[in-house]
Amino acid sequence: MDKKVTRTISLKLVNPPEALGKMIDSFAQACNYVSQIAFENNYLSRRLALHRLTYKDIRARFPLTAQMACSVIRQVSGAYASMKSNGERHLATFKPTSILLEGGVRGRDFRLIHKTQMVSISTIEGRIKVPYVLGAHQAKYLADGWDIGAATLIRRKKGIFLNVSLSKTINTPELKEAATIIGCDMGQRFIAVTSTGKFFGGGKIKNKKHHYRRVRQSLQAKGTRGAKRTLKRLSGREERFQTDANHCISKAIVCEALQYPRPAIAIEDLTGIRKSTKHRKAQRSDFHSWAFYELRQFLEYKGEMAGIVVQPVNPRNTSKTCSRCGHLEDGQRNGLNFRCKTCGFQLHSDLNASRNIANLLRLSRQDLERLGCKSISPEVSPAPSGAETSCLL
Repeated sequence: MDKKVTRTISLKLVNPPEALGKMIDSFAQACNYVSQIAFENNYLSRRLALHRLTYKDIRARFPLTAQMACSVIRQVSGAYASMKSNGERHLATFKPTSILLEGGVRGRDFRLIHKTQMVSISTIEGRIKVPYVLGAHQAKYLADGWDIGAATLIRRKKGIFLNVSLSKTINTPELKEAATIIGCDMGQRFIAVTSTGKFFGGGKIKNKKHHYRRVRQSLQAKGTRGAKRTLKRLSGREERFQTDANHCISKAIVCEALQYPRPAIAIEDLTGIRKSTKHRKAQRSDFHSWAFYELRQFLEYKGEMAGIVVQPVNPRNTSKTCSRCGHLEDGQRNGLNFRCKTCGFQLHSDLNASRNIANLLRLSRQDLERLGCKSISPEVSPAPSGAETSCLL
């Protein structure tokens, strides 16, 4: 099955000129100006209507090109559309940290020049060329036939970066083609446990989080300006640590799956678990900092690139069901040990749950092959040509 996938690579610009910084500042000012107009017009999020109201004023007030003016309107309308879907009602503000650039074949706002390893960017002072640093990871995408889309110019403390969006159509397998189904149970004591017996402990991650929490509490108690700066720096460090751990775990799970013929990975769909589950006060901080959705996203896109189907399933009762005999009510879980009262089967509780997750996906595949895809519309036989139709009221 052909599927279009999208990835983003980050390129660091070398000695970026001041024109880029000025352009980012002007873009943020224009966004705040348009945001005020959208706010005064009852959170206007329709892009075409907002374009009619503000386009001429943007071109007259700010030194932006026509394409950048359109990007301003698109970003503001998108922000208010997202706020409406989330039930929020307030003035959207924009910081001078980034700017949207249109790319593609024409390269209106930017164009990558691979031979000289430079990027041509349209600025308020004309079109300029800036060299960029290309790592091995980024070069792999650029040399593999990926289509270049839009980009975001981002200003950080370490410099200015160009985050380029790439897309490519790849052939992904379907669930019915899988020969081996591997279940993956996610938790906090063990971040992930696969039905093949692979355990990924979460003790190191939990200890690191507890360390950051103690330091954070100490700095918050001080409340000085230096303490606030340190808090901001530590926040980014903790987030990067968690992301790196999820990257390593997801990569290891995909590598484990590739050892089996035509694998598929079944993972837990934990959407809404924070609202539906109650914990003691001492456990709330660990539970709410659990980055299970990020791990799921990494598994999905890494599996996609490796040709592995990654399918979420409903994890209801997977920790209470015996993976050998299938009994639900006779399962007794004591810490990390699961024992079935019916057949006497004993196993690590998380490993038992991962096998149940694999069984759920296996059963759903059998239903799909036996019954076919679910219908999204009522099946009504067409009326014969020329026949009259009647309606009973």
